[in-house]
Amino acid sequence: MNLLIHAAANIFLLSCVLLALPVVGKENLQTIGTGSMAKLSEEESFSKAIPEQHRCTVCKAVVLQLTTHFLAKGKRQLREHELEEVYEDACRAKLAHWQKYGPREIGGETMLTGPGLLNPAPEPGQVIATSTGGVWADRLQTACLQLVEDVGETELYKLHREGNGSGMGLDEEVLCVRQQRMCKADELKSLNKRIRVQEEKDAKAKVQTASSQPGSTAVKTKKDPKVTKATKPIDETPAKESREAEQRRVKALRREIRNIVDDLESPDALKNLLKAARQAAESAAG
Repeated sequence: MNLLIHAAANIFLLSCVLLALPVVGKENLQTIGTGSMAKLSEEESFSKAIPEQHRCTVCKAVVLQLTTHFLAKGKRQLREHELEEVYEDACRAKLAHWQKYGPREIGGETMLTGPGLLNPAPEPGQVIATSTGGVWADRLQTACLQLVEDVGETELYKLHREGNGSGMGLDEEVLCVRQQRMCKADELKSLNKRIRVQEEKDAKAKVQTASSQPGSTAVKTKKDPKVTKATKPIDETPAKESREAEQRRVKALRREIRNIVDDLESPDALKNLLKAARQAAESAAG
């Protein structure tokens, strides 16, 4: 029993340490730190069905992943067994690309985000919180399988080879608006416009950020154009090494937590262990 209490206590303490860690670099904003989670309704949180307001983005994500997997096979005509592989890899991906999708609050509304969808880069100093995977992975997988079944494997591949106006690829309007009726035409058009505008904005901001980073060589020109003075690059090595060390520590702590949790038989076992650990701590304090 003492060993079990020790394991639960370790999980609790390590979790506290992780929550207390500072944000380490922009690339960790979605996984480290705190942020306001999207406010989800009971239907959005638990229902296996796709909530009405997310049907269009779900269809768009499914079409993107099917097209991506088709294109990965090249331009040659695929054989039957290769088509089956495409649909298997693209649709049954609860632990792969569907894990990258989830709800996020954007402009005051909850939207599904992920590859190919509206997903604005965070503003400086902003921490974004996106809950990915889980029920959303189930919904996306189901929607993908349903699309393949409704259209047909051969017909879907034929549509891909016919192209979407810009080369090989599935046409969102054909599949999401006309076929599955998961989007309205003006809804899909508005969503794609928002995505294009946001991508341009993010790309511009990235260029501006890169050009203003310390360490780049700047040239100062005086009245005499022949006289120039180059500023000395700032050595960022110590800061970079510190961030990398912090990231390694976070990964090590997470691995230790996962190893402890994997040794437990069920969530109820973890719950009981944490309860026992709290009781033991209270007794010791008394």
